[in-house]
Amino acid sequence: MSWGAFRKARGFMPLYFAYGANMDVAAMTTRCPKSRPLGLARLAGRRFIVMEAGYASVVRDTRTFVHGLLWDLALSDTPALDRYEEVSHGLYRKAVLPVSRRPAGFVQALIYIGSSAREGAPKSGYLENVIASARALGLVDALAAPELLLDAARELVRHPRPRPLRQRLGAWATNLWPVRQVLAAVLVRKTAAKVRKEHYPAPFALIETWRRGGSLPQRLRHEARAVAKLATTATARNLIRVFFLQERLKGLAGGAEHGIGHVHVVGAGVMGGDIAAWCALRGFEVTLQDREMKYVQPALDRARALFEKKLKTPERINPALARLKADVEGKGVAGADLLIEAIYENAQAKQDLYRAAEPRLPESALLATNTSSIALVELREAVQHPARFLGLHYFNPVALMPLVEIVRQDRLDPASEKRALAFCKAIDKLPVPVAGTPGFLVNRTLMPYMLEAARAYAEGIPAPVIDKAARKFGMPMGPIELADTVGLDVAASVGAELGPFLGLDIPPAIAELAGSGKRGKKDGQGFYRWQDGKPQKPPVDPHYIAPDDLEDRIMLPLVNEAVACLHERVVDDADLLDAGLIFGTGFAPFRGGPIQYIRDTGAAALVTRLEALARRYGERFRPRPGWDSPALQRPG
Repeated sequence: MSWGAFRKARGFMPLYFAYGANMDVAAMTTRCPKSRPLGLARLAGRRFIVMEAGYASVVRDTRTFVHGLLWDLALSDTPALDRYEEVSHGLYRKAVLPVSRRPAGFVQALIYIGSSAREGAPKSGYLENVIASARALGLVDALAAPELLLDAARELVRHPRPRPLRQRLGAWATNLWPVRQVLAAVLVRKTAAKVRKEHYPAPFALIETWRRGGSLPQRLRHEARAVAKLATTATARNLIRVFFLQERLKGLAGGAEHGIGHVHVVGAGVMGGDIAAWCALRGFEVTLQDREMKYVQPALDRARALFEKKLKTPERINPALARLKADVEGKGVAGADLLIEAIYENAQAKQDLYRAAEPRLPESALLATNTSSIALVELREAVQHPARFLGLHYFNPVALMPLVEIVRQDRLDPASEKRALAFCKAIDKLPVPVAGTPGFLVNRTLMPYMLEAARAYAEGIPAPVIDKAARKFGMPMGPIELADTVGLDVAASVGAELGPFLGLDIPPAIAELAGSGKRGKKDGQGFYRWQDGKPQKPPVDPHYIAPDDLEDRIMLPLVNEAVACLHERVVDDADLLDAGLIFGTGFAPFRGGPIQYIRDTGAAALVTRLEALARRYGERFRPRPGWDSPALQRPG
């Protein structure tokens, strides 16, 4: 009789491995009362060895050294276990593995290996993704838990894994001097297509160091000189600053708990649907509401595409899909810990929604709006409990833009703000608290930038020339392309809302295009014609000469409005303003943000340039209040 048949005769399962299961001892004991824990085990190669160690993540590649929990599972308990997602989405019943002997006796069954039973453990599948990426780059051969590093090292010594012949030949060939000269030129061209050398010199210095070659001591000297030179540049200083700004945003929640398990999103358009999908991707139960299912279904389809792109395998995709549910009737409101309103930009419609939904929310639930421009004090008039009402302003596309504005109003409870900050951290977004004034921070500073670009376009300056000027400054995308990407209908709507507040008119170029149904990227026609998601930019007359002040004309309105935001305390300090505009608008990171740009350039010099623009183009360029702030001066 085989060992498997013998075990079945005794009423126990054969030896199975449940990859990626996340259950604890108490849950297993409750669900499977006739089964018994056997202790902890280590997976080494394809052998499981009983040991006394903690939990660790497990990956499919069984050459990896991991450890987990062993259970002797009774056949009578398997129907109960099959119903639980934690096990059914693993390799339970799919992967049969041998188990080793040890003096304590033969390990009878492996059913479960826990990945997050201990505090701080990575999420299921985390190490699998790390290993796959690192191996693809040739950086590592295997991954081991710290306590198993010696075992892993011994295994590699006993069974070395030489790189594939093709990889070894490629490494040898690309290090020949003539080949390096050719490849270096190719690498420079490809790098220059993505970043400008004067903005980001490091990749170009790396290529040059590799191109020169030489003996190992010579290469090390070249590298040391290049690093020493790069480390003293403004780019290095500002990028280091950006790193610390990002860390500050991550830490704003402190140790607060968000207390949110269920998110209800009202509005299944592009923003609402994508917010719902992102929350489900990050592990939250989500209900998505709109007037009819025909409005919800496209959002569910986009969510599936997002999950397939991010999660890769059915074992991880299916649970995410199950967490996101259509809810046309709005039944999820009653059980929501957070309701996010993401309907169209109309104050009355939003207020009507709050009056209908808020009485059905649990007492502790947060009510949030994704409005991009309407002042929260206006929306608050329809809210019964303003202490729990705030803005959660995401940016499009939600899956790519890291920033979320936490929009305050003066009756918001600080505890509610902390919960929102913690929630943003839980969904891997960077939060920046802002005042609830029109446009908040990001849209308020972007609007003068985009409107001035539209005016320049209306005056006959070609759109590609305008965008090129912005990219030369360091913006990732020019303002004309940005307007098309955001949507000209959205730009016109937000502009109409913010225009009176900022004292700006909507240029006819935007209003006419939006009025004729040309909305930009979303339907293929705008300032540019769009094909396969990319703008088809028309050629520019090679003899055309752009105005010499075009870069200032496009960029300084943004910087000017940033100064006004700091002066009016739209954000708490200059660092948060820079962080918000770097991560929310893509403002040139190598410049460190608009306030850091002012410090590096000199406030007086920029005021002079603004006044020159005001004399030439009008009062909209007049320096805004706040240019005399000490925060604009370089420390020391």
